Amino acid sequence: MEVHYKSKRNQVRQIPAEPGLVYKVFAEKEACLREKTIYEKLFGSALPHASVVRSGEDSLVMTCLPGKDLVEVLEKQEESGSMDWSVWQKLVEWVIGFCEITGFVMADANLRNFIYDENVQILYGVDFEDCAEGDIRQTAAQIAAYILHYAPENTDTKKEIAQYVLHRFSQHLDLDMEDLISETEKQEIALLERRKKKA
Repeated sequence: MEVHYKSKRNQVRQIPAEPGLVYKVFAEKEACLREKTIYEKLFGSALPHASVVRSGEDSLVMTCLPGKDLVEVLEKQEESGSMDWSVWQKLVEWVIGFCEITGFVMADANLRNFIYDENVQILYGVDFEDCAEGDIRQTAAQIAAYILHYAPENTDTKKEIAQYVLHRFSQHLDLDMEDLISETEKQEIALLERRKKKA
């Protein structure tokens, strides 16, 4: 039986005939090319990511990554009341490393685009079709906005994690914390507006 993954625009699935591989068929060929270009930039780097096994004009076949997406990790930590701050530190370090290696930022930095394997404590990033040149402060703020607005929204735990993430970005990149908080508020407004349009 095929396993299908959530995707707004593309078809992403595992096929039993080739276990350990994920097939991603893009709605647009340009998006496939953008993502393939990012994987080429990441190739050979120490930054954890999937490997591209083969590609077509509108598709990529990649290694399947073990672990859970960060939405599941967030939910688990919140339900248990036990925080593993190293996960969020790894997230910050991964995003910074990604920007340094590729020269791009993740325009869609929602938590489902990060996979964490708690068995080996490795965090991976996925879904690079929306990457572009930009300001890492916007990516940091977008991550914080997403953290705050997964249901249930704006809990004390989520506020604490979002604050931690922003503080780590501020420390690593010598960014002004007030600027990051201001940008996060803008990203929250934009996120809620996008959700209204989809409703």
